[in-house]
Amino acid sequence: MLKLKGGATRFSVPSFVYLPKLKILELRLMEYGRDIEAFFASLSSSCPALEDLLIEDVCRILPKFYIRAPQTLKRMTYIGFHVRNFDAQSLENLGLRGVRGSPVLVKDVIPSSLTEARVDLVLHDYGHSMLRLLNSLHRVRVLYLSLEASQDEYDDFELGDHNLITFPNLTHLVVRINSCGWDLLSKFLRSSSNLKDLSLEIIGYDKYEETNWIEPQSVPECLHSNLKIFEFWEYQDTKEEEEFVRYILKNGRSLEKVKVHQQYSDWEQYYQKLFLIPRASSACQLSILED
Repeated sequence: MLKLKGGATRFSVPSFVYLPKLKILELRLMEYGRDIEAFFASLSSSCPALEDLLIEDVCRILPKFYIRAPQTLKRMTYIGFHVRNFDAQSLENLGLRGVRGSPVLVKDVIPSSLTEARVDLVLHDYGHSMLRLLNSLHRVRVLYLSLEASQDEYDDFELGDHNLITFPNLTHLVVRINSCGWDLLSKFLRSSSNLKDLSLEIIGYDKYEETNWIEPQSVPECLHSNLKIFEFWEYQDTKEEEEFVRYILKNGRSLEKVKVHQQYSDWEQYYQKLFLIPRASSACQLSILED
């Protein structure tokens, strides 16, 4: 394992680097020279056994570079301003975390070997790039998606009404959205027919941009056949939240567990009404938990 964290010293890469047994490489907040481009471009030959790569560039120092990873690379996390070009044909786990106020630029196709992705981004007029990224992730089985955006940005960023991006392999979905992102959540339900486990958290409320939960015209296939677990974090008993929980309980025919997490112990009277909601699945167990 090799971990390098930035400081006052400029990081320069030797003209020849060969680390044949290195499996984990972390580069955080480094001040790089131009020689870093050649290092990443030759990563497959300089670190032939590399399995886990983390790059943190929140200071916007790195130039635009290309990563040619070895076939052994299974996990990669990038934290910074741009999604870079990379060639990692055996990648299984990808993490992308943007910086507030930064654009999301997708430059390459995600490898088909990818099974799990974590995306944590703030949208600022780059919805089309985000759409392209999700299209590249459509084969994953597990998706953690956190999006912070305004109503206009959510409207610009859509999975598409006529040409809906589908996630045929997706079984586990964690979504963190603003209170104006309900329509995006509805589209995910429609596009993920094999979804078995759904976790939801509303990460911010804006009384000027808050939107309503609107039921889809038809019940998504995942609710008919596959969804077994639904978990709602930071539940605040808003009208939209209650309507969504009601919709899941009313239509989830295969549901086994529904967990609603709330933080306020003096709100018990408000949650009694959740137990009175009819459930499509007789096997569904509803739990209300204090965090």
